[in-house]
Amino acid sequence: KYNHKTDQILKYQGKVKYNNRMCYKIFVDNKDFEYVSHKVEIRQSVLTIAKRYFVPEHMILELNPNIADYYDVEAGDILIRPNDYAKSITLLIDVENYIPLKLIVHDDKGLYEQYEFMDLILNPEIPTNEFDKDFNDYGF
Repeated sequence: KYNHKTDQILKYQGKVKYNNRMCYKIFVDNKDFEYVSHKVEIRQSVLTIAKRYFVPEHMILELNPNIADYYDVEAGDILIRPNDYAKSITLLIDVENYIPLKLIVHDDKGLYEQYEFMDLILNPEIPTNEFDKDFNDYGF
């Protein structure tokens, strides 16, 4: 979507230590983030609109308090939706394994969501019997 602006949007901010691991710190600064009007088309729901534009469906509900749920829209309705997932994103990517360890997402109001991955075990050994219906460790 932003291939022509990658140099303007992505900013490498060096290495930082997180959870005793060295990480690359990447900052995504989406200055084009905004809210736009959307005319609901036939057979669209809040879920299909969100999926089409890669935006959070609950953000559409929050922006449109007149909508009761994900299916409370009809063709021709005008609603407000974000044009992108977030205004800014900070990523901490493990230097050794190139996996994200922390993701901080902001919209125009502030912190929107945050994910932290700790004590990760890469490529763990999984016993074959763990996939049997009689495997008792899961308790069902």
